Amino acid sequence: MLILILTCVNKVSFCVTVACTVLGEVGENTTRMCQTTCTTGFADWTRRICVSICPSNPPMFSYVSGATRICVASCNASSTGLFGDAQANRSCVAKCSSSPTPTFGEVSTSLCVDKCSVATEFGDPLHSTRRCVSTCTASPQTFSYSVNKLCLTTCPDQYYGDNYTVASKGVCSTGCPSGYYGDPISHLCVVTCPSGYFGS
Repeated sequence: MLILILTCVNKVSFCVTVACTVLGEVGENTTRMCQTTCTTGFADWTRRICVSICPSNPPMFSYVSGATRICVASCNASSTGLFGDAQANRSCVAKCSSSPTPTFGEVSTSLCVDKCSVATEFGDPLHSTRRCVSTCTASPQTFSYSVNKLCLTTCPDQYYGDNYTVASKGVCSTGCPSGYYGDPISHLCVVTCPSGYFGS
């Protein structure tokens, strides 16, 4: 949607519609004038207007730093620590949304994603800022599950969390290392099977 600013020409009794033509100015909806910053909303420099929510095509996110309020193509997570969150009114956020779809901050894309794209990273809902991590939270213990790329507090059926071996610690696997047994109740690798079960 293009918002046009009305500008009176040479004190004539009519106004003409023009888009902001001066480089570095955007149309401000509150003042109905072309200006260098947005009083409210965020500067969408591709359309040269102030918007309340940044556009999804092309994908942009609102970024605030001091008096600067702009729409950006990337939140530059590696330098700002912020991620583009489509569920949070297309804003750059420090902590990604947990609903309606749980998302996690992915530094490689600077986006909040529902499934981490880096092969060795997993979405950790217990991480203080809901990030994609290579090692899941250790306290309380969570386990990386490669099927859905999440850190889980309990591994699913026929998977077991390994708390003992260095190579597999914090991972949901289909088997346990030598000397350990997959406990079907706790879904952990254990040294001693629970009552009613026997190591085999």
